[in-house]
Amino acid sequence: MLSAKEVALLVEILKATDQTLEAAAAAFQRAFVRAEHFRVGAALMLLIEDGLLPVKQRPVALFVLH
Repeated sequence: MLSAKEVALLVEILKATDQTLEAAAAAFQRAFVRAEHFRVGAALMLLIEDGLLPVKQRPVALFVLH
C-alpha cells in the first residue's frame, strides 16, 4: 500500500502531460528508489485494471511500468 506522500508523487508524475514519456519515466526513477518499484508498479496496475486512471494518464503509466 502506498502512503499519501507516495500517491501524491505518483499522481504528479502521471498528471504532467506536457512532458515526454521518457521524462515521466525519469521522474518516476528519481521519485522512487528501485526497492519500491514493484510496490508502486503493483499500485499502478491496480489503477489501470480498475479504470481509475484518466485516459490521458494510462499511456504514461504503461510506459513507466514497461
